[in-house]
Amino acid sequence: MAKRGIVVVTAACVAIAFAQVAFGKEWRNVTPETRIGGRIVSPGYLQGKVVLLDCRDYADASGAEAMKRLQGVWRTYASKPFVVLGCHTGRSNRAAAAALMSRLGITYPVYEGAFISDEDEAPPARLVAVVDAAAQFVYSGTDDRKASGACGDAIFSAKRPAGPGQWKHILDYEVEHLPGSAYLRLKELGTLKKDLTELAKKYPEDVKRYVRVFAGLKASKDVKKLAELVAASRLLKDRDPSAKNARKITKADLDRIEAKYVSLKSSEDPKVAQEAKNCLYDIKCVKATLAR
Repeated sequence: MAKRGIVVVTAACVAIAFAQVAFGKEWRNVTPETRIGGRIVSPGYLQGKVVLLDCRDYADASGAEAMKRLQGVWRTYASKPFVVLGCHTGRSNRAAAAALMSRLGITYPVYEGAFISDEDEAPPARLVAVVDAAAQFVYSGTDDRKASGACGDAIFSAKRPAGPGQWKHILDYEVEHLPGSAYLRLKELGTLKKDLTELAKKYPEDVKRYVRVFAGLKASKDVKKLAELVAASRLLKDRDPSAKNARKITKADLDRIEAKYVSLKSSEDPKVAQEAKNCLYDIKCVKATLAR
């Protein structure tokens, strides 16, 4: 995996992937027990997103300006598949870190010891890293401004598949691990008829394969229902309760969603069952915020 001191690498061929599985890496210490403040997230919520990971002592006021800049980045990309994830690595107690976050108005999630790796290792005391949607490090250093720029590139690259290179991630990987997400992505591509027509001229075999795979996903009732759950969980997790047009979400609303889709956890397709469990866990995390 990438180590400290590596400079920016261009984010290319980025597509949504399963962060808990891809390349053997998994998110560590993103649990209710390690949470300090900000939005509640989970390893399942981080999958398929560009993550700006900021490791620092969150009780140290000398980092206040950088933390406020990261809050700005968090707000700028609020509607994108993006998360700023703070990792508290200081020796100061968590209460002090939570107090500083509150004073600065930090709303992005901060967890003690949060890190992504394929080894059982502790996060560096000071590190700013960008993990793309395929769970690969595209920036690792200490400059939050450079990291913010790398985020923009990674988010743009992950926006939509632009050709066979990016389709390969979806067709070969995402369909196998996140069929609901793959369905939504391929459905979106299917609506871009002009783009698809142009791509078919350049990559006829790849477009034929896309049509064939998407037809297979559409034939599964469980996958189509799972796609509805994926879309619902994304909207719930990415909503901004403080927005003027934000609809009030109640526990009863979430209970109805869970009741409608809970059967997917018992799907005969293990891929569907696993992605459904991830989404339902994310909805459970949203429900926890309403109980406060």
